[in-house]
Amino acid sequence: MSTVGEIIVVSRCHKLLDMRNFTGARSLVKMKKQLGKDWPILDQVEAICDVIIAAENRLPNRFMDYYGMIRLTRFEPVVLDDFKRLMKLLDWRCHGLPSSKEAAHYAFQAWSLLSKPVLKDSYDLDISSPMVHLGFPEGSSFVPKEQNPNQNTGRGNDNEVVVISDDEDEGDENQEVVTMFRTSKLCKINGKRVKLIPVKKKTKDSSTSNVKKT
Repeated sequence: MSTVGEIIVVSRCHKLLDMRNFTGARSLVKMKKQLGKDWPILDQVEAICDVIIAAENRLPNRFMDYYGMIRLTRFEPVVLDDFKRLMKLLDWRCHGLPSSKEAAHYAFQAWSLLSKPVLKDSYDLDISSPMVHLGFPEGSSFVPKEQNPNQNTGRGNDNEVVVISDDEDEGDENQEVVTMFRTSKLCKINGKRVKLIPVKKKTKDSSTSNVKKT
């Protein structure tokens, strides 16, 4: 038997889904779950919201977020049992929730493509394009991990970029003195030759260090 609290939440979910406020409905579900509620209606509403939000969250070049439409992230396996569980949650005959038929249609559309290896491979290739990666909307299942631009220059603050050759400051006698070690790396940044020197090797005592510009 449903409690008064559950009946109130069901009513609010119906209204939010009728208004197509899927973000609001999903937020309400998450809040109730955090409070320890395990009413079946919560999983059903959440599934509807997840699928439709993913379907409306178009990717670059108007790609559909097919993985998100069956509640997967980009690199998760596509499993039939998971799809069946999702379709059960979306079955409007079980709960009569608004937009459940729409969500089921989107989920089936995504499954029809991702369950076919040839179509899935073609889709994966399309969404793997570097130009596409630059435009993935926040929150989609395709947002790639950003590459750390300093990943090849050492560990965080353990290294410091020091200019060791620049025509404009060739005569600068106040340039900070840095001891060069074999572990330092020479590279070019903005037209200047620089070395990456471990900070702990740095010394400001010009009386004990002699450095030549290369």
